[in-house]
Parts: sequence; structure tokens; C-alpha cells
Amino acid sequence: MNVQGNDNPLPGNQLACSCLFSEIDYRHMTITLNGEKMEKNMGGADRAIRVTIGVVAIVLGITNQSWLGAIGLIPLLTAGIGFCPLYKVLGIKTCSSC
Repeated sequence: MNVQGNDNPLPGNQLACSCLFSEIDYRHMTITLNGEKMEKNMGGADRAIRVTIGVVAIVLGITNQSWLGAIGLIPLLTAGIGFCPLYKVLGIKTCSSC
């Protein structure tokens, strides 16, 4: 991962990452991917539930040797970044500070 630090061309607390995201703004909790801004829309309880579901799905997938484990990565990923694309489409936010 190539993250630019001291010679950061982006204002504020933004970092440029050439691997996955176009820019990340930790102060406002936004991620920009290909020009589309992804603002945090998940609260702590929602994220904890997604982590639990993801881990259970991965364990069941490994135990039963099925693709369920791969599907378990989706809730883990969305919990990790705090953004759910479906929530954005439906206009849902489960966090109080966003």
C-alpha cells in the first residue's frame, strides 16, 4: 500500500492511497472511490452485528467447506469501513454522529 505521509498534497487529515481508495478524510469520516464520496453511515451496534455475522459465516463456510465463508467477508468489509452501499441507496444511517 502506497500511502503518502509528510509530503501529503491533500488538505487536512486526508491521505492519498494508490491501492484501493482515491482519498480518505479521517476528520469527516469520508472515503472517496473513483470520485464517489462514501460517508460513514453505520453505527457501533450495526458494525458489531456485522462483524459477528461475518465471523460466523466464515467459520461455517470453512467448517462445511462451502462458499458461505467468502460471503462472510462482505459484512466484515462493510463493518471495517463503516459504510454500507445499500444504506446509501435507501438513505439509512445508523450512527448518531454522522
